[in-house]
Amino acid sequence: MESVAVTIRVCLPIYIMIAVGYAANRRGIVSRPTLKELNAGVFRIFLPLLLFENMYTSHLDVTNIKALLFAVASVILIFLICHVVVFHVIGTKSRAATIVQGMYRSNFALLGIALTETLYGSGETDVTGMLVAVIIPLYNVLAVILFESSCQNGKTKIGKIVKGILKNPLILWTCTGLVLNLLHITIPVAVNSVVTSLGQVATPLALFVMGGNFEAAKTKKNRNPLIAVSTTRLIIIPILCTAMSIILGFRGKSLYALFLMYATPTAVASYAMASSMGGDEDLAGEIVLVTTAISMVSIGLGVYVLTALRLI
Repeated sequence: MESVAVTIRVCLPIYIMIAVGYAANRRGIVSRPTLKELNAGVFRIFLPLLLFENMYTSHLDVTNIKALLFAVASVILIFLICHVVVFHVIGTKSRAATIVQGMYRSNFALLGIALTETLYGSGETDVTGMLVAVIIPLYNVLAVILFESSCQNGKTKIGKIVKGILKNPLILWTCTGLVLNLLHITIPVAVNSVVTSLGQVATPLALFVMGGNFEAAKTKKNRNPLIAVSTTRLIIIPILCTAMSIILGFRGKSLYALFLMYATPTAVASYAMASSMGGDEDLAGEIVLVTTAISMVSIGLGVYVLTALRLI
């Protein structure tokens, strides 16, 4: 199955970079305080620039507006359902917020384009690219709402949540990239080169920091949340939402783009977000590790089924 091989090829480097960070910390090359500072750099500099570059260079095509509207509606619905259920079961708000983020927020930006190019070719990523351009900012807005509201004692202050959204560097730079894109404003080549270079640091550095902070002993304590998140993220959501997409008539590239949005593992960026906004960073890192490993098989199986049914 080519899709399984491609998923492994895309996901394996993630584990290698995490392993390098883990080894660097264990050998005393980087300390925990240094890792904390590096994570702050990822959240405030490198990841925002990566999102800016993605939005600035995206081809915003409204011809697939039906798929876009369905994607936005389904992500919000998934977020609300997970929020209600998890916060009802989990008493610790920071931990509950981390679990919710692990369930609704997929690694669509990193894996979506790569897997679409493999199946359809490099010139056929229009639907996936459009969804990435809209869904990734939505993920960030929902994450800010999630963590800002979970940090409140009792009452949720709307003003603080709005302020958190407006001040969040991921959202600020994403919106800036969108505005420049829509207004067709071209930034100087030298500046764009710097932005691109710094943005490329985001993912490997985030994975390196995650590996450095990883503690295998804590994984056993988080076994139940990891099972719940993995089952929800990689089985329940893809099956239910893809089935609904089929019922609504999506086929081909549109269906495949939606499937990848639902089926990809928890986003790498979720670790930086949880760590910087008061979530359970250990659990957040473990969620990325576990869901990424399982997705190497689950995505391949999903693609096999959809291909066999001649839906994509």
